[in-house]
Order: sequence, then structure tokens, then C-alpha cells
Amino acid sequence: MARSEAQEIADVKKALRGAASKVFLTCLLFLLIVSFVQVPAAGADYGRAVAPDGSWISAELAWENMPAYYGMPMHNQDNTFYPGDAFAVKLDVFRTFQYRTLRVSSENGVIVPTEFIVYDNAYSGVKNFEILSGARTGPQRVDFTLVPALSILTVEAYEWTYVPPNPYNPGGWYPVPISSRVAINGSDAGKTPLQLDVEQGVYTISFEDLSSENLSGPSPRQIGVLPGRSYWVKAYYAPLGSERQPSTETNGEDPNAFSRVPEITASVEIRVVPYNPKFAVVPYLMTNPENLSFRDAYDMPFAVLVRYDGNRYDPENSQKLSLSQRAIVNWLSFRGSMTCVQRAENDQQRLKDNGDPDFYENGDPVMYRKGDVMYYDNGWPKVEEKNFTLSPGEYAPYVQTDKSLRLFVRFENERPTGFFVLDNKQGAMFGENAVEFLKLNLKPVVFDENSRYHKFVFFIEDSLKSRAREKGGLLDTELLFSSGARGPQKLVFVASASWQPIGFSQPVVVRAWRLKREVAENLASDPGIVLKENSWEINPEVRFTVQFVPLIKVKEIAENMRSVVSEYFSAIGLPELDNYMLDQVVKDTMKENEPIQTISGSGSKSENILRYGSTLFLLKISASQGEKTKERSSLVSLDFNPDENYEVDINLSGEGLTAKVIDGRESFRVAIYSPPQAGYLSKVILRDSGGNVLIEKNFSDKISVHEFEVVKQPGQTKFTLEMTNGWGATVFQGFEVEPFASAGPDFTSALAVLLLAALGVVAWNLILRYFRSRD
Repeated sequence: MARSEAQEIADVKKALRGAASKVFLTCLLFLLIVSFVQVPAAGADYGRAVAPDGSWISAELAWENMPAYYGMPMHNQDNTFYPGDAFAVKLDVFRTFQYRTLRVSSENGVIVPTEFIVYDNAYSGVKNFEILSGARTGPQRVDFTLVPALSILTVEAYEWTYVPPNPYNPGGWYPVPISSRVAINGSDAGKTPLQLDVEQGVYTISFEDLSSENLSGPSPRQIGVLPGRSYWVKAYYAPLGSERQPSTETNGEDPNAFSRVPEITASVEIRVVPYNPKFAVVPYLMTNPENLSFRDAYDMPFAVLVRYDGNRYDPENSQKLSLSQRAIVNWLSFRGSMTCVQRAENDQQRLKDNGDPDFYENGDPVMYRKGDVMYYDNGWPKVEEKNFTLSPGEYAPYVQTDKSLRLFVRFENERPTGFFVLDNKQGAMFGENAVEFLKLNLKPVVFDENSRYHKFVFFIEDSLKSRAREKGGLLDTELLFSSGARGPQKLVFVASASWQPIGFSQPVVVRAWRLKREVAENLASDPGIVLKENSWEINPEVRFTVQFVPLIKVKEIAENMRSVVSEYFSAIGLPELDNYMLDQVVKDTMKENEPIQTISGSGSKSENILRYGSTLFLLKISASQGEKTKERSSLVSLDFNPDENYEVDINLSGEGLTAKVIDGRESFRVAIYSPPQAGYLSKVILRDSGGNVLIEKNFSDKISVHEFEVVKQPGQTKFTLEMTNGWGATVFQGFEVEPFASAGPDFTSALAVLLLAALGVVAWNLILRYFRSRD
């Protein structure tokens, strides 16, 4: 049965719908495949360029193949670079015969410009490039340019020479090679025959005038030279007067239709940031080193605990830090000095008139016994001091000349990674006498967000230790940690390490004070009397409990004690410790079974505090008088010197805080006396008669006299001082000053003006009288 036209049309529409569905599904599948395939996009990391002849070049930063220096990365985690770093670029090149050389350059001289030849028609590979140490910071473009190839230009000169016929030759004119000087674009190029490598361009070739040799030369010839080809130019000279004419031949390009082959450049962009790392550095003596016994402080290792806080990458804002930008420590040097006490017990070393220690010609100190007639003297010891830096070297016996100091140094993070000896010699940073870790088979220490902490541990060399122990000397060293060699160069942080005799007990005296009655009654007439020790007496009504709490017990007390520890380290110039650093310091300095040592009593009490580990303690004091109780906590370091007392002074009333007022015409000065027996001054408020606050100051320094000046205001004559000591006790002192008085009239100046005016009148009269007498 024949199909109708309508059926055929319906079948066609159905087929078209099926085809459209297949096309749609195919396109959708293609888009899905493309979405999962990483195609490098043009931008900072990737660049591509294509030439008219089909040659092309692409450049891409090869993050997976970036160079490293003995395991030390030479770029940052956030894909930035420091001056002195290096980077890798994956290059792909396809070239025709017209291209041959690849030139690498940068817009601001970030790298050393370089060129290399692409020998094959296709090249694919990764090349490393070093950023100059003085490179500018910020985004920097690096260009990879495919340069058109050189061409070969051959120039020859001939002389037409006639050969007569003979039985062997029909005769005629023949070109014979001659030597002729050639100029290319006006510059002498030498004598023919010449073969030159030339760049593409239009060249004018001129030939030497040889008319003196009876030869007529050709006119200059202009040719075009395209890259990657071989060209020749032949000049024909003819004898003067002959039937031959001079001429040139060439296979060069038509200069009027010449078109240059362009360079093509693919670029990548690198971001260079300044290298300015920030570290928190905590040096401390390891009084409780793990798995190490010791006799005294000279046996104890010294630790430098380091925390990396980030790189200050923004020159405009030093508070901006990035932990994704690494820091490196791979050089170390140090300077040191040995101070030895050169005196016997009860003897003093005499000082010269200028205050310097006095010595005999043989170097021995000039001594005298206390009680002799003497110069001003503070018992300064003889100081033997030299400045040093480090150099690696073989171990040698210590020579007692004080010209070298030797330390063993261990790098430690999770566990010890190596030991080496540092030997002091004169030298500069980054010089041959500084120590590079790699020379001692130790890897550089790299800090970033995944590795922020590191601990360096130092030991005294045995012979130096023996000498220091024998003389009771103090060994001070300044350790300089640096980045150098490959990568960024900078002194990144400095730490001080010192070893000194530390005893095992510290005498402590606790005293509660009050002014003697007769002193208190006459205080108004002589406020400064409180500075004299004999103005004070023990207050037996005050009861106290003083605790020396080892740091390892601090976490067991109260949560706010951690802030006390942080405040202490901040006060002595050390950074705030985080939990990890505090735990590490506690572990290295404290014994777990170290007890809390307590002194309790009333009025006055003396006891010895024993050293089990660290010299650092949390000092907790609770003092009461009647129903009033005060508590204080602070972190203290004991010297453990058995010959000197550590004094704890208590004053719960504020008695002894007093002020002296020195009045003036336009201002007055206030001197506040706050000796240790008064608890030192912690806060002062000055109010006028209306109760308005004129001055409010807080003090943390422990000094006995504070002074400040107040400018008078009209109508202000009565004032009140509110003084608070370190125990929170407040005393008030009112005083009155003379009213404000501005400068009065200057009668002397006025009198001088009147006198000058009078003299002027007299002089004028004399002049008039003189001229009248002449008339």
C-alpha cells in the first residue's frame, strides 16, 4: 500500500528530531569531557605565541618541578618568590627554519638575561632560572622570545678576463676571482671572498673602486635578507675600455617587497615579595635536660626555642604576616666573651680615677682589703673580652688565650638531628669563617605554616667548661642565625646564651614594714626622710605566707597564671609564649616532683629556697593585717647566690608614700617618694579642688622617686594627690600652692626707652644750636 505524503513528512520530522537529540547529547558529552580536562589558560602562569609561518612557543611555570637546594625549597607555598630564589619553566617550542634562538629576559632585570639555541624543530623541556638577589619586589614579567634565525650571506668578486682562442680553447671572456674590499650598509666588512652570518633586513652592498688597477667596478647592490636562508652576491669587474660592463648578481630578496619575520614572545609572571621574617625567640638554660646528668650550670645545655610568626611581605604595613611564605636558617655565627672574677673573698679590685679597673704591668689586678682608704669602687672584676664569629674546623685542644671560644651545637626538633663544633675566629657574616649547615652535612632549617617551631641546643666545649668552672667565670655569647648562600640572604634573628655559676640555695628575707612613730609625726616637714633605712621598723601585726611555685606547677593553679607568665617574659623583652612554647620551657627547666616552697610568719622571716631545676618561680604572696588581706603574684628569677639576700617587702597600709611640692610662678613640681619599704608607687592621680582629674599615671618600674611637673591654671590653688602602692594600698595628700602669676611689667625696659628718648632730644637740641651759631 502506497504511503501518503503526510506520512512521509511525519517520518522525516521524526528522523530530524532523533538526529537533533543525538547532536545535543554529543555536544553535552563533549562539554562534560572538556570540563574535566585541564587546559592551561593564558595568564600569569602560562603564555603562548604563534608566528605567521606556523612556529609557536609556550611557557608555563612548572610548580611540580620547582628547583630546590639540598632539600631547601626555593619558592613559597603561596607561589611567591624571594630575591635570590629560583623558578622552573616548562617550555614547548615548534619552529620552522626561520627561527632558531630562544631569548629569556625580564622587564625589570629580575633575572640574568640569557639565550640558548633550539637545535631541533621541536623542543619540550623544563629550565631553571635564578632570581637576582637585588630583584625588585612585586609582579614581574619574564619573557621567552623566539628570535628569527640568522642567514648566511656570501659575497664574491670577479674580474672579466679575455682569453684568446687556441687549439684547446675557443677563447672568450671568463670570470676570474679577485680580492675586493666590501662595505655593507656603509661599514667595512672585509675583503672577498666573504661569508657572514647576518640578521634579517635590507642591506646595501658596495664594492671597492679598483680603477687604479684598470678595472671598472659595479654599482652598489641592495638586497633583502630573510631569516634562516643562504644568500649570495657576486660582483663582476670589467677592464676599462673593454666591451664588457661591470655588474652584480644575487639571489637576495626584492628590497622593495621585503617584509620582516616577527619575533614571538610567550610570557609568565612571577610575584616577588621582600624577605622580612618575624620570629619569636626564647633563649633559656635547660636546667632539667632530658637524659642528661650535670654537675653544675656549665654542664647544662642552653636552648634557643624559636617560633616563626610569618613573613612581613608588605613594606607599607609590617603587621601583615604570611605563614605561607617560608623562612630559612642555614648559617650561624656567634660572638662571645669570658668574664672571670679575679679577686679573693673580702677583697676588692681597685679602680682608677676614671672608674676603670686597675692592673699591674703583668696583668694581675690591683687588690685591697675592705676598710682601706680607697677610691670609688664597685668590686668590678677583671674582664677578658674578645669578639668572635664562627668557623668550622677540626677539633683541637683549647688554648688558654681567650682568643677562641668553642661550643657544641645540636639542632633539635622532634629529636636530635646532628652535632657540630663552633670555633670562634675573627670573620664577617656570610664570610669564610661563618658556618653553613650544609658544609656540616646538616640540612637548612625551613620554617612555614607546617613547621613553625625549632629548638637549637648549645653545649660548652669541655676544656672551656673546665676553665670557666675553675675561675667561676661568666660566659656570654651572642648567636646570630642567618639565611645565606642560595636563596634570600638576611640576618633573621639573634639570641644570647650565657653560662654562670648557679648555687643550689637562695636566702630569702620577708619583711613587713611601717614607719617609726617619730618619723611619721615629722613627715610633713621632711618627706624625703622615708628614703633612709633607719626610718623604718618591722611591723609585727602583719602575717604573711610567701610561696615559690615552680613553673611546672603553674598550670595546676589558676588559668590566669598563664597571663602572669606572659607578662613576665614581655617585661624582660621576650615574646609572649604560646602553650606549646611554655610547655617546652617547663619541660626543659622543671622537675615534675619539684615542691612548692613556702615561707610563713609575721613581721619578718628568713629562709633558704632550694633549687631543684629552673631559677624561675611564680612568687605568690598573701599578707594580712587585722581583717584586711592582700594577695600578689609575679614571676621572678632567683640568682641562687648564697651571699646575697632576695628581699620581699610588704606594706599593706601605703604608709611612707609621700610627696614634696616645689612651687613656682607658672608651674609646680611634685616629687613622690616611694621606697621599697613603702611598696613602691604603682599609680598616682592628681585632682584639683573640684575633684577633676588633672593627671593619672601608672608605674611598673621599681624606683624610689617619681617626679612630674604641673602647669598652673588661673583659680587653681588646692590639690589632692592619690597615691597607690604595689599592694593596692592608697594614701591621700592634700597641698596648696600660690595662685598663677603671669610675668609682670618690665620697668627696666620702659626706663631704658625713656632714657634713650631723652638722650635723643638732647642730641637734637645740640645739633640745632650748632647750625644756628654758624648762621
